[in-house]
Amino acid sequence: MQRHDGTEYLPGVFGGQPPHASQVISLMRMSQENTTWNLPVIIAQTLLVAEIIRTYPAELRMFTRLLARRKPNMAEIFFVLIKYLALIGVTLDILVMMTFAARTNFDCASWAWTSSTVYFLCSSLVFCVVGWRARIIFRTSRLASWLLVVGLVGQFAVAMWTNWRVSKADALTPAGTCAPAAQVHGGGGGDEEGLTIRFWQSSTFWFLLYNTVFECVVLVACCVRLKRTSSGPGGLTQIARVLFFNNVHYMAGVETCNLIELIMLLGWTSSLPPVHMTSIAIQIVVGLQMLIGEQEAVYSPSCSQMTYS
Repeated sequence: MQRHDGTEYLPGVFGGQPPHASQVISLMRMSQENTTWNLPVIIAQTLLVAEIIRTYPAELRMFTRLLARRKPNMAEIFFVLIKYLALIGVTLDILVMMTFAARTNFDCASWAWTSSTVYFLCSSLVFCVVGWRARIIFRTSRLASWLLVVGLVGQFAVAMWTNWRVSKADALTPAGTCAPAAQVHGGGGGDEEGLTIRFWQSSTFWFLLYNTVFECVVLVACCVRLKRTSSGPGGLTQIARVLFFNNVHYMAGVETCNLIELIMLLGWTSSLPPVHMTSIAIQIVVGLQMLIGEQEAVYSPSCSQMTYS
């Protein structure tokens, strides 16, 4: 079996001539820089594939309970939508970024756009999960309901705007890989990638900022509400404790990642690869964990013990 590590293309790169040391060094550095540039996407793909596989045991328990009840609840609907949309998105993303599967420009464009759109839809769905949980915690508060609806509509609008603007590998290169059309054809592709953009010109910055601020406000408000309304002599009730610690867990994971990326965008917007993918992947992973943990706390508290598997 032939080894496919790229060395088979070296004769074509150097025209069949013995390479100079400077050429070899430049090629090695280019290869490393390309890997580093794509690292956020690789991390996101790895996280999503691992989480999709990891959640199958919990998903089986979820479907067992569903068969017994004969009626899905909102958490189960959200879980299935987020997980399998993420599966579609990461599969198409891997086909576009890591393989030679595309044969035409249409393949690259359709797969890249579908993958990106599905990722942002998953982000909005996780946002809906946060809002839905907040609606339950605040119960009959009409003001909270209206604020959540406005916030969710705003998040969806920002997500779709960002999806429209971010660069996508939507054109087929002569080498058989997919790359942004602006790189392949040498024209302005209508995306936001540039050499001199500032952070306020980056749609990714506003997407991350909106998510961070709104989610933090909602989750902190939920924690305060739980402390006020669900505390007994021994502290929080069991379900309230699960909700409270899931809020903290979500903020520690998702919002910390968002803050780090926002700081990076503030200083080095033009020098960074697309970072929104990593943020969305972490949001999906933590969102699925949150849904699983709370479902198991509600339906099988004896085996939950705050696990997310």
